[in-house]
Amino acid sequence: MHTDMNKVALLTTSFGAGHLQAAQAVEHAILKKRPGTQTKLVDSFTTTAPWLTLFTLNTYLKVLELMPLLYKLLYDWGNNSRSALYFRQFISWRLSWSTGKQLAAFNPDVVICTHASPTGAVCYLKKKGVLNVPVIAVVTDYVAHRLWVYDEVDLYTVAHEEVRENLISRGVDPHKIMVTGIPVAEKFCKPIIKTAILQQLALNEDIPVILIMGGGTGALPMEEIVSILKEHSLKAQLLVVTGHNTVMRKQIEKHTGDLSIRVLGFVANIHELMAVADLMITKPGGLSVAEAITMGLPMVIFRPIPGQEEGNAKFLIEQHVAYRAEHVGDLPKIISALLNDQDRTEQMRKRARSLSAPKAAETIADLALEA
Repeated sequence: MHTDMNKVALLTTSFGAGHLQAAQAVEHAILKKRPGTQTKLVDSFTTTAPWLTLFTLNTYLKVLELMPLLYKLLYDWGNNSRSALYFRQFISWRLSWSTGKQLAAFNPDVVICTHASPTGAVCYLKKKGVLNVPVIAVVTDYVAHRLWVYDEVDLYTVAHEEVRENLISRGVDPHKIMVTGIPVAEKFCKPIIKTAILQQLALNEDIPVILIMGGGTGALPMEEIVSILKEHSLKAQLLVVTGHNTVMRKQIEKHTGDLSIRVLGFVANIHELMAVADLMITKPGGLSVAEAITMGLPMVIFRPIPGQEEGNAKFLIEQHVAYRAEHVGDLPKIISALLNDQDRTEQMRKRARSLSAPKAAETIADLALEA
């Protein structure tokens, strides 16, 4: 972007907090690099059709809870079926109404998208000649779904070489893809004094800490996990983050026993919790996984959702930074083995750090400002 160009639009969706956080990380990096830049962060899906967002989210959670195999079928349909492309075109057309108005009012010099749906809307506008600026698509998982693929995208930024190869196999020009890593907030990339955080949480620095997170929507059976770990009397301290799920938080707070348990709701200091943890039990959302990798935190992935979580889990296991548990009953054995093998966990930490991309947000900011 030339020096007289100073407007960057960032399109995302709060349908999955990671997409929004990735956009915020890039926006922060842009403003830090060039303070005079005008940015506009648009939650395009929600602002276009809030009722549709709410309906889709509720349907998504119900399908995951009651019929996860149906979700897999839908994901695979979207990834492979020709008819899915017509549905994609309809969604892109529908989202383009509001997106086009907001972009016209802002008149950006470059557009960054951190979710496939607004990417489709922007590319629809480019195809129709309504928009004529560079579009950067920031893929926030370790696998790329076909719904990301549009000829009108000028540049893809991806997490790893495997995602790049995935897009190339889908027909994307290799020159349009750059491996940058997934953008995470700056706070995950700075050194943290662990002893101070342990003291604040009243945790014993001589006893391992297990962080359990990713169940704010109820997808992770946190109460069952806490119960079985307590039942096996593991010598560990638990940090349980329930997010906005107050019902789950109250259920877990009832537990007492040999395990030291700290139950937290929505928090803004996940980076500090990750810094003091020895292991994390989680669902493999793209951004939370990228944050853990940046912090060098070994993971135990619990029953990934078929689709992008399955792809993320496969990548993490192949890269030797995570283990996988399909059932709650598998966890005590996996956790015990890792806690009792410091060499293995240290290797996982080193491997995670080697995969990390703490400068991803800065790199994408540079690409946007030079576009």
